[in-house]
Amino acid sequence: MGPKGRDVNNPFEILKNLGDMKDMKKILGDDFFKNIPFPQWQQMSMTDSDETSIYPRIDLFERGQELIAAIEIPGVESPSDIALSVGPHSLYVKGSVPALPVREESIHLTERHHGSFEREIDLPMRVDESSVKASYANGILTVRVTKYVSPQGEVEQFIPISFE
Repeated sequence: MGPKGRDVNNPFEILKNLGDMKDMKKILGDDFFKNIPFPQWQQMSMTDSDETSIYPRIDLFERGQELIAAIEIPGVESPSDIALSVGPHSLYVKGSVPALPVREESIHLTERHHGSFEREIDLPMRVDESSVKASYANGILTVRVTKYVSPQGEVEQFIPISFE
């Protein structure tokens, strides 16, 4: 036993003391703890910080000259509940999902997300942020943005590299 009654030979105890779960997830990846066959580690992946770090869930795909993001945000009631911005290489969404008006003492199970959320993703290509269109239906925020096309005459410049 080490200081404060901790077992210094237990690798789980050592990893618990490395730092905050968000920091560990940045280093090891979101699914690291889910794929380890030790119940102690799987419980670590089920923390509140894990749940909020992947919300809202986003599908991102190309169709023709568009890049489309389908963002899962059920329960939003008005446009003022969501803020959306698109940069040349990123998409940012934040907002709030209201909780159902239920007395706390009557709740048996609560798994749905409610409260504030925030998510930024890197886009796989440059986009024309002046072409953004967004719509919300059936719990899905759909964001459509045109892929960036360089203006006529703009030529990509290659820089020669000399090796010595």
